[in-house]
Amino acid sequence: TGAEEINAFFRAHEGIFLDWTSEDLFGMAIEFQTTGELKNHFESLLRGQSGFSLLVLTDMEGKVLELSAGAGLNGKNADTLKGRSAKEVRLLANMPTRCVTLVDTDFMKQLGELSPRTALFSFKCHDSGKTPNGFLLAYLDWRVLQERAEGIFNTMKTNRLDNASVAIMDVASK
Repeated sequence: TGAEEINAFFRAHEGIFLDWTSEDLFGMAIEFQTTGELKNHFESLLRGQSGFSLLVLTDMEGKVLELSAGAGLNGKNADTLKGRSAKEVRLLANMPTRCVTLVDTDFMKQLGELSPRTALFSFKCHDSGKTPNGFLLAYLDWRVLQERAEGIFNTMKTNRLDNASVAIMDVASK
């Protein structure tokens, strides 16, 4: 079913993000001020996958230290966001080290996306003393989910369910 397909998409991207954050090289890059070296790494992480549209490394206050946009943003210049503040970070201070949350983000609007809302995968980075020093943020390409929901809707219309509605809901248990 469509719900199973969307759930599988989320599970797959949770796995990708878990793999990306299995080692905290991001916190070390913040600590030793080598975040510029992550640009190529971010680009290689985004290459060949279609679920994430933007990777961002911030300090604890949300200041963007490094970032890279995926192919889904059609090569739009994300570098204009460097040095700006990711307001989403305020939501993450008391969250687990890794989490996924639905956010409204100015970044997507500034990069030309129609919807500012997306799922945000976050990882709280730590320095060598295990003190939190920033966040790795991976913004899901919401258009992928919209296209899947639209496909489900079209299938329902084809099956003569003309009054049907399709929605993506977060029903995760606490």
